[in-house]
Formats: sequence, C-alpha cells, structure tokens
Amino acid sequence: MPVKDLTEEPPSEISQALLVEARIYESFRDLPHPHILQYKGCVVRDGRIVALALPKLPETLGARIEDETRPIDGVKVYEEVSAGLRYLHSLGLAHNDIAPSNIMLREDDTAVIIDFGSCAKEGEATSGTVSVGWSLNGPKSEKRKDKHALEVLKKYLEDPLHRDPFHQYEEI
Repeated sequence: MPVKDLTEEPPSEISQALLVEARIYESFRDLPHPHILQYKGCVVRDGRIVALALPKLPETLGARIEDETRPIDGVKVYEEVSAGLRYLHSLGLAHNDIAPSNIMLREDDTAVIIDFGSCAKEGEATSGTVSVGWSLNGPKSEKRKDKHALEVLKKYLEDPLHRDPFHQYEEI
C-alpha cells in the first residue's frame, strides 16, 4: 500500500488550532510571566504541529473549588489572574476565555492562566471557542471580555451561589 503524501491534505481543525495557539505562545515565549503557562515549544510531525510542549500542572481552579476539603485563597487567585491578564494586555493581547477551567494551580496554589486558543491581538478575530457563562460574545478579541470575566471570577471566588458555570451573569 503506498504511503499517502500528507502535504496534499488540508490541515485538520486540530492542527489549525494548535498552530494558532503556538503562535500566541511564541509571541511571549522569551518574556515569561509567573501567571502565564510557560510554553516550551511544539512537536512537529510531517510538517504539522501535533502537540504543544507545556508543563503539567496538578489541577484546574474549577476542580479545586469543588473540593471543599481544601480551601483556596480566592483573593490571591484573583490577584494572580489579574496580574497575568495585565501582562497579556501590555502585549496588546486579550485572552478572551478566562474561566475556572482555564486557570490551573501549581503545587503551591499559584494561579496560572492556560488555553490560549481564543487569545488574539485586540481587535483581531478570535478563532477558539469560549466558556459558556464566562465570556462576552463577539467575534473580535477585546480586553473588555477579560475584564468582564475577571468580575465574574471575583464573584465565583467570593460567593458559592456564583459557582454555577452556566449561571447567566449581567454584562458589565
């Protein structure tokens, strides 16, 4: 059976998504921030990105909040996510999908922003999907989406009634 020439096939949705995310990570690879996931590079096979090299972190903020036996310092998490977003915004980027599933915790409970599939320069089109109930709608990358998500995150961390990810929050 002959080997298929992969260069003739159009890129898959997965390889396109990995390419978009890798480009964002590459844009700040040499400028690390303690609250942004540290990108190490990517794995390329047959000229296509097949994986991103990223450190493994123990748990998402969402999983940790559900574990009521291990309290979390919500003020600290909020401040760390805010610092990470200020860094991204200083680079002209907006994350566009801040949610508990996109915030990981290190062993020492330091918050780290992950999942840059929806991240883009402000005003550019976003290509990823966003977390329902956390992000404002709209096809363009906007810092105001991150600011809105931060306000939702603050409520989520302060008040158990706001821990339902599908709860509809008012637009700020």
